[in-house]
Amino acid sequence: MDETLMRFSDLGLKMGDVMQIQVSAESEARYPVKLLGFLPDCSVIISAPSEKKGKPIFLKEDQLVTLRFVVNHVASGFTSKVLGMRTSPSPYIHLEMPKEVEAVEVRNAVRVNTEIPATLINETHKSNPMAVNLVNLSVLGGRLESQKKIALIGDELSLTMTLSLDDIDKVVTLDCVVRNKGKVDERKEGEEGSQILNWYGFHFKFQDDEDRLLLKAFVYQEILRSLHLL
Repeated sequence: MDETLMRFSDLGLKMGDVMQIQVSAESEARYPVKLLGFLPDCSVIISAPSEKKGKPIFLKEDQLVTLRFVVNHVASGFTSKVLGMRTSPSPYIHLEMPKEVEAVEVRNAVRVNTEIPATLINETHKSNPMAVNLVNLSVLGGRLESQKKIALIGDELSLTMTLSLDDIDKVVTLDCVVRNKGKVDERKEGEEGSQILNWYGFHFKFQDDEDRLLLKAFVYQEILRSLHLL
């Protein structure tokens, strides 16, 4: 991931792009908002955040808020003060235009560390379901570990896992193929005996766009968390 400083107007944002706003440093709560437009060298205009029942959250002038978003494979965010809030014709907010924003390019091959238990079936050898652990994921593939030898290079696998997106758990089954494999000794320094784990690198074979978008959303979410942008 490459970090750069950019002007807000150069990020390629479009009207209607979805963002997340944090309205208080004392609370981790995030609320979805939409970009309504911006005035160069003046303000960023967004829809007002709302509570679950649709009631708008009113922000005070000079209140500091943090805006976060991903667009065009770039993760970004900035803290700014509220210039003003209007309620007509619908609630919207002017935020002070940041001089620069931190932008991080998110490539498809970027992997995020995970600890996700999963169930695996080796479709090539028609195996029974086996428990494995997913230790990293990208939009393209990932790596899993198992105490047992479960596959050969080129084997086709079926992976069932639970992905947590915005506190909502989604069970997904994805097809993949083994690209490489090896072993790792998990024994800690000073410990006796062997704790060998088998690891397998795999590449996804998507059957539909919904699965691809779900995985992409999860990976982007974890990248944003690692950058403290979520």
